[in-house]
Amino acid sequence: MKLALSRRLCGLLIGHKGQTVRDFIVDSGSTIRVQSLSELTPSDPERTITVSGARDQVLRAVALILNTVCVQLRPPVL
Repeated sequence: MKLALSRRLCGLLIGHKGQTVRDFIVDSGSTIRVQSLSELTPSDPERTITVSGARDQVLRAVALILNTVCVQLRPPVL
């Protein structure tokens, strides 16, 4: 499965020194590949995330990724 995320959100997904994405790989059992910056042109607004594995592994990984994105996009509580 392929997902497209903004560069900022990809940074959040990767985490400090790659720790968040490594945690997601261990938790889900899937393979997660984030498009490297060297593969992008300066005008590319998004990076591609490729998730592979068994169906349940992919679904778990995508759920973890979407949860992380949704938490970051949630408006602050006033």
